[in-house]
Amino acid sequence: MLDGTGIVGGHYSFKCSDIPPGVNIISKTWYKNCVPLSTEDLEIDKLTIEHSGNYTCEMVISRAGKTLYQKQTRRLIVVQGPEDIAEPAIIGDDRVLVKTEIGKMEMINCSIFVGSPYNPSTTTIYWLHNENTIKTCNTSSDPSPCEIEAHSYYKDGKEYVLKQLWFKSIKEEDINASYTCVLLHDSVSKLQEFILIKEHNPDIPLPAFTTGIAMVILFFVLVLLVTILCVIFRVDLVLLYRDVTGKDETLGDGKTYDAFVSYLKDSMPICSEEQAFALDILPQTLEEQFGYKLCIFERDISPGGAVVDDVQSFIDRSRRLIIILSKNYVSDKVMFELEMGLHKALVEKKIKVIIIEYTPIPDFTFLPKSLELLSSSQVVKWKRDKSLPLNSRFWKKQKSLTVDLLNTQRLQRCINVLQGQLSHLEALLEMPEVGQKAIVRCLHRSPDVRIKCVNIFIDVQTKDMANCSANGTSEMNVVVEQVASIVCPGKKCFHHLQRSPVKWHKNGIEISHQEYRPGLKLRHDKILLRPAYDKDNGLYVCDYMLIDNNSQWTMRTIVTVNIITKDTVNSPTVLEPNDVRTLEVELGKPLELKCIAQFGFEKIPSSSMQWYKEMGKNRQLVQQQRVHPKGLEGEIFELILKLMEVTEEDLDSHFICMACNSIGTSKGVFKLKRRTEKVMFFLVTLCCVIIILLGLFLGSMVIYQHWIEIMLFCQNYVAKDETVGDSKEFDAFVSYAKTDSPKADPVFCHERQFVSEEILALEHLPQVLENKYGYKLCLTERDILPGGAYTNDIVNALKKSRRAIIILSPRYVNGQATFELEAAINSALEDKTIKLIFIQFEPFQEPQWLPHKVKKALRVLPRIPWKPSTSPTANKHFWKTLRYRMPVKCTKGTKIGWSLFFTPLADKHERSLQENTGLRSGEI
Repeated sequence: MLDGTGIVGGHYSFKCSDIPPGVNIISKTWYKNCVPLSTEDLEIDKLTIEHSGNYTCEMVISRAGKTLYQKQTRRLIVVQGPEDIAEPAIIGDDRVLVKTEIGKMEMINCSIFVGSPYNPSTTTIYWLHNENTIKTCNTSSDPSPCEIEAHSYYKDGKEYVLKQLWFKSIKEEDINASYTCVLLHDSVSKLQEFILIKEHNPDIPLPAFTTGIAMVILFFVLVLLVTILCVIFRVDLVLLYRDVTGKDETLGDGKTYDAFVSYLKDSMPICSEEQAFALDILPQTLEEQFGYKLCIFERDISPGGAVVDDVQSFIDRSRRLIIILSKNYVSDKVMFELEMGLHKALVEKKIKVIIIEYTPIPDFTFLPKSLELLSSSQVVKWKRDKSLPLNSRFWKKQKSLTVDLLNTQRLQRCINVLQGQLSHLEALLEMPEVGQKAIVRCLHRSPDVRIKCVNIFIDVQTKDMANCSANGTSEMNVVVEQVASIVCPGKKCFHHLQRSPVKWHKNGIEISHQEYRPGLKLRHDKILLRPAYDKDNGLYVCDYMLIDNNSQWTMRTIVTVNIITKDTVNSPTVLEPNDVRTLEVELGKPLELKCIAQFGFEKIPSSSMQWYKEMGKNRQLVQQQRVHPKGLEGEIFELILKLMEVTEEDLDSHFICMACNSIGTSKGVFKLKRRTEKVMFFLVTLCCVIIILLGLFLGSMVIYQHWIEIMLFCQNYVAKDETVGDSKEFDAFVSYAKTDSPKADPVFCHERQFVSEEILALEHLPQVLENKYGYKLCLTERDILPGGAYTNDIVNALKKSRRAIIILSPRYVNGQATFELEAAINSALEDKTIKLIFIQFEPFQEPQWLPHKVKKALRVLPRIPWKPSTSPTANKHFWKTLRYRMPVKCTKGTKIGWSLFFTPLADKHERSLQENTGLRSGEI
């Protein structure tokens, strides 16, 4: 490719290459950017910047009887003048930071303005890294990074060269490395440095984002399923939780009974089933099977006392109130029990109510209204044979609503047995005899209930026999990353007995050899730690079996292992306050000063924190606290100094926090400063806010009051003319009740009103809309030629109009003019550019025979009310609203300033209206 340079306004000619003798030129064509220009040599008399580009000469020649094709391309660069042929330069800053990510492919661009046509022989561009030249990319296997061959491009008629550096995959060593683009021209070099930095907030990769969304959806689905299962099996989950945790609600509450049973106590035959349920089924299951203790009136309350007092006393001694509710419940005096139980449950919060719906109750009106405050979860329905099995939902829910007493019952019975044998046990312990043994055993006689009790074996030995000097320690300290062994304490005390190997447990899990922890080994009933780690801290349990006179004894010993480290060699660090910190305070207000310090580990505590108050040279100790850092990495402690109120003396003092240990001391200082008053700033801000709010309020009121005027102003000066290019002849078609309407009701034919309606259509509207504002109205008497078909003329006139003004009155909706209204509505539905304008001349009632579309339009579309006392003046609200609904039309003399909105029309126009109507404006 041959290059050439031209100057704007100069002459330039293109010639194809010379043709040797004996060659005939068949055709020759010049192209620019693949567009044919000329079939002869190309000459440009007056160059412009647009003439820059590539020109190609394509020739068809004949030689020795053969037809050949020859093509040659020339590049033309047109510059403004000799001053534009500048020296080459690198575009951009001397140092550029490029944000990237590890593993990402990156391309760094070095753009160079070459000034004159790019000539590689005089201008050299290359990349450097660590003062070494980077190789050129030839194949995909070339090392990364490599440079890509330079290529030129044009911008604003000037030539630029792009030299790129290609990173196939960003590596860790590429980050913060420097890569230099070098431009060498006429022995003068120019440099541009590029540094790759890691992107701090890279975008989430699409696979990770998709996986995250899927995980979130799966999580919500699982939560929904778990929630549904928990709702379905909530009773079973409550019982399972009680069995696992073994929580006992009865400890220390001073109650005697687990539940007081309230039921129908009449001896009538109709009540026999309810009494059998209350006296037989309920106690047999809850007491004998589940171990609860019920309070039943006939069984547990002694006769002869006041019934009301007895019932209240036994309800107070019960944890639950079970009400067996039926349709006959109201007929008995037990309503007192229900009302008392509800009062204690809802008001005093001393008892919980369980309602057993023994029979369906069709009417709840006889029950207390406070019963509605109980949760539906406290109601259990009895379903006769279906509820009899122990694993039925009835008994499960009943058990979940009652306290779990299994462990408490077992413990209580064992205590009773122990109390029965207390005299024998006390004698045995006070006067022990060698070799004497005792067995305290708790038994439960019920064959249906399987409850395990405690068996206590007591073996009395001499002091010499029981003493063991080699019993070992039950607590040991082990230095982290040091070798240690854990020995089972007391094992050597029974060397004369046969025993089994020792088994070690930690957190309920048996300790065994672990492949991932080769340093943990079990040898000779000991645990070897080589070395010990922080996670080895905890409680270790060693178990082994002793055999004595054919009796097997399980021995269990607990060893507490504390993992410690070497004492710190650093003094503590005060984190807050760091050095000296100044606080702005208010006099008379309370203040808390918090000191936070970090201490290293100490086996023997010697660390402390102190607060001092310093005034001048006088320093006074205010508060002190000893601390013991036990964490391997040390611990952070805080000490808070509370000032009840800040005084002038405190403002002149320094509050010093000191942290000390055996190595050294560090400190931080608080200085107090009086808080500057900001009342003036607050008042100024408040005034500005009030002024702004007041301005917004006043502006809103002005906009609300003059909304129509503002919209008209925008139409006059801003809005686009709607009439341009719509091929409409009229701006509005005017429809009103004519004098010759044969169906007009005589009631509405009052002469004055009739004339006023016609004058509005034929005189007022044309004078204001046509003469004043340049609109063109279509009036049937004036603009439609007589002799044609009335219906066709009306429809054609509507289609030629942009608006349809309908003057509504009783005479209009009851006369033939309704055809024009229906035609206008149909035209508006077909042609979206036609809009309806309703003028409410007089109030009227819609006739029933009007078409549905007409009724709907009359209800939906807004109306402009005509007020004869005020509307004849052109600047009143009626004419403003009417003009606002007319099409936007820019005509000569219609752009009127703000005086249009706030001043009345000229007296000349008003006098013209009075002369035509013969009435004053107040009389119309």
